[in-house]
Amino acid sequence: MEARSFTVRLKIDCAIGNENGQEYVKMTFLPSEKLAWNGNIYNNLGEDEYVLKNVNKVFQLGETTFDRAVTVVQQNDSTLVKQDKRIETYAAEG
Repeated sequence: MEARSFTVRLKIDCAIGNENGQEYVKMTFLPSEKLAWNGNIYNNLGEDEYVLKNVNKVFQLGETTFDRAVTVVQQNDSTLVKQDKRIETYAAEG
């Protein structure tokens, strides 16, 4: 199995994730409903639109409830032969 690495760095206007040497804009600040951006702006993989939804909504994971969360929809496509769903949810504690 190939070793994988993931790091995150924060800028004043966004959070950038580095996955195995490729940078992606994972979140943009200040989040608002239906805000869209190019998640691939810092790499050469071509434009990939990410969209925020459920901004500042309650999110439950198992028995843990978060009062404020946001969902980033990176991809949500499906056809008869292929399904590509990439969705990440971020939540604030406290």
